[in-house]
Amino acid sequence: MRSEDRLFGRDFIILNAILFLSYCNTAVFFQFPHYLEYGLGIAPEWIGVLIAIFPFTGLLIRPFASVVIQPLNARRYAILSTIGVVVALMLHSPAKTIASLSAVRIVHGFFYVVFGTAVMTEIVGCVPKSRSGQAFGMIAVITLLPYAVLPPLMKPLSEALGGFVPVLLILAGLMVFVLPLEGALKGPGKDALEKGAEKITKQAFIHNFRKIKVVLIFLVSLLLFTAFSATFFYLKGHGLKNGIHNPGWFFTISTCMEIGVRIFAGPFFDRIDKMFFLSASLALLGGGYIILAIAHSPSIFFGSAVLFGLCWGVGLPLLNSLIFEYSEPGLRPFNTNFGLEMFQGGFFLGSLTGGFILSRWGYAAIFQACALLCLGCVALVFLIYRNREGESS
Repeated sequence: MRSEDRLFGRDFIILNAILFLSYCNTAVFFQFPHYLEYGLGIAPEWIGVLIAIFPFTGLLIRPFASVVIQPLNARRYAILSTIGVVVALMLHSPAKTIASLSAVRIVHGFFYVVFGTAVMTEIVGCVPKSRSGQAFGMIAVITLLPYAVLPPLMKPLSEALGGFVPVLLILAGLMVFVLPLEGALKGPGKDALEKGAEKITKQAFIHNFRKIKVVLIFLVSLLLFTAFSATFFYLKGHGLKNGIHNPGWFFTISTCMEIGVRIFAGPFFDRIDKMFFLSASLALLGGGYIILAIAHSPSIFFGSAVLFGLCWGVGLPLLNSLIFEYSEPGLRPFNTNFGLEMFQGGFFLGSLTGGFILSRWGYAAIFQACALLCLGCVALVFLIYRNREGESS
């Protein structure tokens, strides 16, 4: 194998380790709503707001960060933002009021999105063109692992260490290791520098968002991630209310299922009717939310996690694949990054609206609303199907 086609080089392995730590910054906050309500006595109507500040900050910053951060300066931004993330995690200790927590969430959100953008810029730069499918398949698994590992560990870790904040301080200590890891990187290659020089014209940008199927697939992403966010942040409270011991195992089960689907069924995703299977997975996911809303026993609660993992494992790769297919070749990197913006937007909307629903109608209503969002996704996919022939590319 030629050296330029080698995937598992030192830089790729190091950057995947850094990427894992990056996603730990979101997965660790599975415990955050419980900490706000029972640890600090924050009123329920403010919980959703405090959770939403973090993704909302990223939603505002990511477009600018994506323009400013290029292969030549990505390492510098990664190092500086790592320091900012460490400080932000440590600042959660003295933050006890709504005002101070809001400020800390803004600081954390700002540095986290700069950090994530810089690391992704670095990792894309060391992916060979001939191995991109394998590379991004592995990256997808790495980004899922924190959601499998951390949620069930948060309860015993918090109890053993004396609270949620000590867990954040340990994560801050782990993030320090990013600095020597970044120092060990060789740096961007020729291909990465060429990618960084590519520019998107105003005409191409406008044409991209005049394509109905592109806009609709982004809306599907936004709704789906809104439902996922609400599930992630409010599942623990729903489970505890119904007598489920350590609800975090739900995400371990669903994520392991999701990883398994991606590993074993991944090769078939390019051979199936993507629209049909995407619609089917979204419809089943809506049914899963109805089951979750009325789950009062561990068997049903954790059993539904298998269904969620199956649906997420099939639906999300197909969604990303359709974004790729519907994009002009020169706009595929931009639309892939804009898909991350939909992820950030979904985390904002899901946490905020979930908190609003919780304060008025309770946990079950959150998951009933998520079921409606999934049905909305199915309707949008049907519209994409109707427009796929009539719209010119």
